[in-house]
Amino acid sequence: MVAYKLAEVSVVTEVIDGEAIIVDMRNGCYFSTDGLGARLWQAALAGASQDAIINAVAKAYPTIVDAAEAAQAFLDNLTEHDLLAPVDAPPAEVAFELGGGDYAAPSLERHSDMQDLIMLDPIHDVDTMGWPTRKEDTPPLS
Repeated sequence: MVAYKLAEVSVVTEVIDGEAIIVDMRNGCYFSTDGLGARLWQAALAGASQDAIINAVAKAYPTIVDAAEAAQAFLDNLTEHDLLAPVDAPPAEVAFELGGGDYAAPSLERHSDMQDLIMLDPIHDVDTMGWPTRKEDTPPLS
């Protein structure tokens, strides 16, 4: 069974007022999704399996013929942008609520307008030793 995890440690995310903001620190692009997309993102990060997510969408929106396919396309889009990575490990038993209400297909918006500012972040100039050691600095010998 396929589940998901964050693709990289350089992908950071926060959900604020029902909108998921996802920043890829590798290239400075950020992504946003709200409504069903944000709830699917949270379910995937919580360890819900792909099947559980798709089945939950089909159950929450039984009158929407392509709801499950749209959810699968959304998850595929997240993996294509290297935001989520599929894992074959046994998925966690995750309880999640998709809400319901009016249906809007999940969508992922990509933004590059702040790319230069995000790439200027000094965190890019450090390695695992942390701040203030720059990448080109060598650690002192013990």
